[in-house]
Amino acid sequence: VHVSLPKALTVLEPRMESLIQKSISRGNVTGAVNITVSGSAVRRCISVEKNTARAYIMELRKVARELGLKDDLSARSLVAIPGVIKYDSIPEDAEKVWCLLEKSLRQALVALTRMRAREGLTLQKDLLRRFAALRKELDHIKKVAPSIAEKYRLSLQQRIEKAGIAGGLNSEQLLKEVALFADRSDISEEIVRLESHFG
Repeated sequence: VHVSLPKALTVLEPRMESLIQKSISRGNVTGAVNITVSGSAVRRCISVEKNTARAYIMELRKVARELGLKDDLSARSLVAIPGVIKYDSIPEDAEKVWCLLEKSLRQALVALTRMRAREGLTLQKDLLRRFAALRKELDHIKKVAPSIAEKYRLSLQQRIEKAGIAGGLNSEQLLKEVALFADRSDISEEIVRLESHFG
């Protein structure tokens, strides 16, 4: 669990982690808590560093004159200058915030659990459909597999006859070749393994 909290609320991190771990047993959870202030509270949060602003303006105007640039600095330019406007967080009573935070976190965890359940059902349906298709293929393979060695024997015999090899393969040599092929093409272990995977 990785939760980013405002400094004043870091004491709530262990409670949040405990709550999350009760709902989620595996995986990573990353979150952030932000406090948005409105109304008169906003004015108490913002301060302007006037000395920093003056120093920047003086230097920027000096450079503009030296380079022959137009002096088009405005109040809006101050916002982009680092360190001129400071946003101070309002000191919050962590206990007062906890009741809101806990409620929000519980709602988020319920929504997450529902979403994971829906996702799980979708994956389950897809896997079952794929398993059904694979089982059909496996049934076909099980029917065909025993006759592969015999088909190979006939094919080998026909090729030897077509090639006109004098004397061909005697029955003992042919049987050895077919037996070797049958051993190499035996897939019974793979069939058993695939059925166990389906299980």
